[in-house]
Order: sequence, then C-alpha cells, then structure tokens
Amino acid sequence: MITIQLFPETFLILFLGIFILSMFFYVRKKRKISIWFIGMIEIYILFIISVLILPIRIVKSDLIDTHFVMRNCFQLIPFQTIIQLFRNDTSILKQILGNIIFFIPMPIFIGFIKNNVKSRTLILSSIRYCLILEGLQVLLDVLTQVRNRVFDIDDIILNTIGIILGVSIYSLIKKVKPIYLWVCNYIVYSKNNEIEK
Repeated sequence: MITIQLFPETFLILFLGIFILSMFFYVRKKRKISIWFIGMIEIYILFIISVLILPIRIVKSDLIDTHFVMRNCFQLIPFQTIIQLFRNDTSILKQILGNIIFFIPMPIFIGFIKNNVKSRTLILSSIRYCLILEGLQVLLDVLTQVRNRVFDIDDIILNTIGIILGVSIYSLIKKVKPIYLWVCNYIVYSKNNEIEK
C-alpha cells in the first residue's frame, strides 16, 4: 500500500509552485493583492488539503477490495456522526471544533479578495468550496477503491457553522471602517493600491 501525505518538503514545493502560479494570476488584476496575503491564502489552502484530503491510501491492483461499495463513501443522516462522537467520547473537540474552525477563514479571504460582496454570496461561495472538498474525498475513494474519507453531512453542517462565523467576523471588520481600511491597505493589497478613506 502506498500512502500520499504532505511532508514539510512537499509542503514547501507545493507552496512555492502555487505561489508562482498565483502571482501570474494576480499580476493581471487592477488592484494587486499583496504577497503576504497570497501567502496566507496558500498556507490556508495547503492546510485544508493536508487535513481534509490527505493521507490518500493507494492499494496495489491485486489487493483492491472487490467489494468496494459506493454507498459506504456517504453519511447522509444529519447529526449521526456528531451523536456518535458524543456517545463514544472520542476526540469530540478535535472533530467538532476542527470542522468549525477550518472554515472560518474561507469567507474572510473571499470577502477581502472580491471586495464589496454580500454576506449571502460569501456564505454560498464558501459552502460551494466545502461541497467541492467533500466531493473530492468521494472521488478519491472511487479512484483508489479504498475508503479514505467519507462525504459526511455532519461535516457540512459544522463547516457551515464555521462559514457563518467567518462571514460574521468579516462583516464586523467591514463595519469598523478604520480596521477595515488598515487590513485592506497593510495586509490585503499592495502599497500602491491603497483604498481611500
């Protein structure tokens, strides 16, 4: 069996590769995103991938389970996993808080990149990315014929709570004009693209 994981060396190579590609993407924009902000987004994306997607187990073709059942890749009963976590008392905080905390930064990053976006749009965009990640877990299971992860409706519920918290934080920052302008001018955008007061 082969296991794909994100080691520090791999993380660095992926970070640099994505960084160079994103620089080409953002060079074309009128308002240039700062290098620091691009780096923060990349670290966040790689962290999400390393926690939600990796490790990926790949089994040699002669050892593949011929009884791989697609329905085992889904858990569609709301709160079933959460209730099981409370009953078994195994890593409740890690699972529940982790799923909430992982998605708090997403709408904040999207909000600052897109600028002047409505809360509803932020929530829907973030949920779309959440669903893409959950779908990617199932796709990897189907491709490898090994149950690595599960499309779990409870993960989506907890991720949505995190997304709503992130949108609330972004909205709060946006309402306090001096803080919003400081974040935009000193963290998000490069110096020559400052937002006026």
